[in-house]
Amino acid sequence: MSLSEMGETAAPPRREPAIGELLSDLASQTSTLVRQEVKLARAEMMQKAREAARQVELIAAGAVLAVVSLVVLAATAVIALSAVMALWAAALVVGLIIAAVAWALVTKGVAALREIDPLPREALEAFDDTKTWARRQFQ
Repeated sequence: MSLSEMGETAAPPRREPAIGELLSDLASQTSTLVRQEVKLARAEMMQKAREAARQVELIAAGAVLAVVSLVVLAATAVIALSAVMALWAAALVVGLIIAAVAWALVTKGVAALREIDPLPREALEAFDDTKTWARRQFQ
């Protein structure tokens, strides 16, 4: 028994899209993909900027502590050491100790900042993949 005898009709033949439609769709999809990759790169850069800001906070905390230490502890230490050495020598010793601590804090923050990769590696990889995909589509 055929489909027409059963009262059913065959599905209409599927129309294949024209080359122009395919190229238009490809251009549209490529454009969307590139926009999404730019969005990803922007998000990745924002994440890296937030991480850098955290490290800058370490540097700032080190600098503030250095100033506070210089004011509060320096006077006390100089007075205490002046009992066993000349006043100028006591001030020099205290100043060098405070400078060493401040240097260590700032050095730690700068080293952490240098470890941050500023390039959006994931977005660049995705963009390279998109370029490769687009080249294959146009071949």
